Amino acid sequence: MGDENYFYTDEAHDVLISLSEVVHQMERVAQGDKHCWKWVVIAMASAINGALTCHLSGNIQVGALTKIDARATIDALQDHNHDELPKKPKLANPRELFVRARREDKRLEPAGCILTLSSVQKRAFDKLFELRNSFSHFEPRGWGIEVSGMPSIMLNLLNIIEQIYDDCWAFRHLSDNDYEDFNRLLGALNKQLTK
Repeated sequence: MGDENYFYTDEAHDVLISLSEVVHQMERVAQGDKHCWKWVVIAMASAINGALTCHLSGNIQVGALTKIDARATIDALQDHNHDELPKKPKLANPRELFVRARREDKRLEPAGCILTLSSVQKRAFDKLFELRNSFSHFEPRGWGIEVSGMPSIMLNLLNIIEQIYDDCWAFRHLSDNDYEDFNRLLGALNKQLTK
């Protein structure tokens, strides 16, 4: 099997890919397709979850894992027993990542700065994942979603990603070209969401 059968990514590049999808779906929304808000929500949830993962992952890469998997990883590394490393470590849920990003006493390892977020940004985060969960775990029902407040919600979430980006920890391994892409995407989204 050749490389044409695979694509390669990591958590930092996935944030870029997710933000690119948010831009693409916002263009479709601007053209009048309100159903594309679903894909904006899903892509933004992916972007912010990835950004939090990068922001919380320190030198031993356990800051975004579940507490059980982080502890097991640390114990295995301290004991020099790589056979005891978790086989499939799990990421903590988005809510837990959000709490850890804001509270030093909840951190599992040193990493990015403690985020300072407004109550509006916290509500935007909660709304995003409420919507994402509804879209991802679809029940056989119909419902209406008010979209008039969506640009404001997305802008508040984008501001969280920008705070993570500006801290220079989460995306420290990206190339100069990736940083250019990141800046272009952040600029495009700011423009789209403040029209």
